[in-house]
Amino acid sequence: MRTLLIVDDEILLADGQRDMLAGAFAGRLKVLCRYSAAAAVEVASSEPVDILLTDINMPNVTGLELHRAVQGLCPACRVIYLTGYSDFDYAR
Repeated sequence: MRTLLIVDDEILLADGQRDMLAGAFAGRLKVLCRYSAAAAVEVASSEPVDILLTDINMPNVTGLELHRAVQGLCPACRVIYLTGYSDFDYAR
């Protein structure tokens, strides 16, 4: 079973995504949810993460920095960025 890690400092958004995806992929995808980059790195340090779904604009560590950290621990991890921020240029 593949593991999806959702990381967003907005707890309601992260929990909603977790609930929706866990229901849609029940039995096929293990869905984990964390609310900070530090907590996400702890997860990636202890188990393989196949897919990282992360907000880009988070306090302390951005989703871009988190991407690099998780890929250092799980090189095959695929990353999906999610943001509500209107200026997407910083992601490029």
